[in-house]
Amino acid sequence: MPSWTQRGICPALASRNCRNWRRRSGSWTPALRGGPIAAGSSRCFAAGGQAGIPASAAAVILNVTAVGYTNLGWLTLFPNGQTLPGSSTVNFDVSEYAIANQTIIKLGTSGQLCVNAGNAGSNVILDATGYEAP
Repeated sequence: MPSWTQRGICPALASRNCRNWRRRSGSWTPALRGGPIAAGSSRCFAAGGQAGIPASAAAVILNVTAVGYTNLGWLTLFPNGQTLPGSSTVNFDVSEYAIANQTIIKLGTSGQLCVNAGNAGSNVILDATGYEAP
């Protein structure tokens, strides 16, 4: 039976979440700089083997935040190598500065997860709070 590890990552920050991926200009992780994910497109991120998440992890627990959008829209997270599902992970509205939601996402090919920006482009912040170990 799989086991879940809450806050089992980023041991130096045991009392706080770990900001693993930040997809916006001025990112803390140079490989992720480059601005928002464009409407109708997807970007994939390695999670397994990164930031204290074991390469063998089956899934991750994430807080997903949309910021810097200019229209109504949504983000959908899905495992790399699988088709885009028909439901969103987080919906956003221009009357709000930032919208977040927590999700559990299965990791796909090469331990990656993908983010699709539906109707509008958005910057994306992914904060990992745990993982499922096989």
